Amino acid sequence: MTKHEHRTGEGVSTSVTLNGLRFHYLDWGNEEAPPLLLLHGFTGHARHWEYVAGELRSRFHVLALDQRGHGDSEWAPLYGSGPMVDDLAAFVDTLGLEGLSLVGMSMGGINGLLYTATHGDQVSRLVLGDIGPEVAPAGVERIRTQVASRDTFESIDDAFEFQRANNPRATPWALRKRVEHNLVELPDGTFTWKYDRALRDGSASRVDTPPGEQWERWREIAVPTLVVRGAESDILSAEIAQRMLDEQPNAELVTIDDAGHTLTLDQPEAFVAVVGAWLGSPTSR
Repeated sequence: MTKHEHRTGEGVSTSVTLNGLRFHYLDWGNEEAPPLLLLHGFTGHARHWEYVAGELRSRFHVLALDQRGHGDSEWAPLYGSGPMVDDLAAFVDTLGLEGLSLVGMSMGGINGLLYTATHGDQVSRLVLGDIGPEVAPAGVERIRTQVASRDTFESIDDAFEFQRANNPRATPWALRKRVEHNLVELPDGTFTWKYDRALRDGSASRVDTPPGEQWERWREIAVPTLVVRGAESDILSAEIAQRMLDEQPNAELVTIDDAGHTLTLDQPEAFVAVVGAWLGSPTSR
């Protein structure tokens, strides 16, 4: 393991080499507390979690990982849940995280689900942010269209307005933080997204876990699990969420009103309130 770190804001910005790639993560300290690992969704990054981490850091050792090809982690020749779950396993082992609580949004939730099913002895609790073993087709098409539509901007404000037009429900300060930390300046002074271009144009090589196998893994989870759904989500439908409850007795469901798929953007305070209360409840221990 090679490791480098420097402080940024309230967290320590750290890099570690895993599976031949350099990964970036944020660490909010409090190492004597139980570890809590936050996993962003597709196109996201670790700094998107700064508000959540700030609210939970007094009770947990909070860490947020930039998954391969995202944020300040290296781009990779291969993507999908296959290599990403391997990355997660290497990260947990390398940092020696025991009794881990996992919170994963969207793509990060898929990776957390699959990791928990196969590494249940490492995980004490799992939170899935608006994601399940399969996704509603309408939401997938919406995300694919948005990602492919535009990735160069005249300024940070230009990128922010583009994202706000795509998600007018988003809380402005939360969306601004996500956008600002997800951009890199090009030589001509314009900006583009940090995450791998191959993920934007669909050319990335992938090894993904098919929905049928994800449902199998879902039924194998043996730790308390919270599913948090946005009431207006087009990714985690009410029907998929109900099937999740029917097939997994360790799962609970909370639905957040006035929220779509991007819970931490649409209703950040409500998301923290729900997750923070559940992580501290007797039934989740």
